[in-house]
Amino acid sequence: MKRRARATLAVRWVLPLLGVGVAAPAEAARVGVLPLGGDAPEAERAAAQNELRTALRGLPGLELVELEGAAALLPPAQLEALNACADDACRKAALSTIRTDRLLFGDLDGPGDRRILRLRLLDGDPSGSADPKVRLSRELGAQDRGQLFSEVVAELFPEEVKLAFATLVIRGGAPETLVAVDGKLVGPLDGDQAELVQRLTPGRHHLEARAPGHRPLAQDLELTVGQRRVLSLALEKNRSVGPYVLAGVGVLAAGVATGLGLAVNGRVSDWEAACPANQNCAVGFDRARYDDDQAFVDQGRFSTNALWAVAGVALTSAVVWYLFDPGVDEEELP
Repeated sequence: MKRRARATLAVRWVLPLLGVGVAAPAEAARVGVLPLGGDAPEAERAAAQNELRTALRGLPGLELVELEGAAALLPPAQLEALNACADDACRKAALSTIRTDRLLFGDLDGPGDRRILRLRLLDGDPSGSADPKVRLSRELGAQDRGQLFSEVVAELFPEEVKLAFATLVIRGGAPETLVAVDGKLVGPLDGDQAELVQRLTPGRHHLEARAPGHRPLAQDLELTVGQRRVLSLALEKNRSVGPYVLAGVGVLAAGVATGLGLAVNGRVSDWEAACPANQNCAVGFDRARYDDDQAFVDQGRFSTNALWAVAGVALTSAVVWYLFDPGVDEEELP
């Protein structure tokens, strides 16, 4: 124990003297965010400010400094100067006593129902340039607000975005579904009530899903920082040919039964027309022909009934098989 203590003291005291040491984690960059200005209604500006704040909080390496309460942090003269500012350079100078690494200013305005979001990101160093490091403008249309502000933040802080995450929620699927993202198995899904939650880096990802008796699914996804995307899997069943074969047999049997039944009824009709009641039969309709035709009618009726039974069983089995078909794996198909 004493040797270990001496070694620890040596590391703590000797290495700094030699100029050698272990690098400490870098401090988070402080980003001061002023409330959005502009001529949009205050409620809309507050909602947009909240969306922007939510997207910024999803970034690692940033410490958000809300400047909504700047009045409590600034001397009266400085606060008066801030309220009188008309440009970014003036605002930056007025906020010089609040230590920040970067300053984010913005406006939300526009004619009628059209809203334009304009943001400027400045260097927070009072001696640094007053020109924006990033300047962007976005129209707030029908696009999802959460996704839009994620894209805005991604343009403002591209390096931090690389370290941030998006959330992918995978739901549904057939029983025993296996899911892989970017070639890595992330887990099984087992029906509509199951779900998988994955934290992924923003950008493009490739998803694959497989389940017994279903066709494999492959899909590319584009995720943005802070985004929460819900994906419901719908795998197509890889049906076997059995139900279709049985249905074909049923239809064929029904067709033959129909034709044979028509032939039997034709023979019977011929005898009814040739031998009216209480009259002599027409020429050619003698006893020998009657015996032959009667045998044909009896056999035909039996065969017709048998064929209709086969058709009924085959079609019923085809429907049941189709409804409860578990499907087959692709490698099992001929």
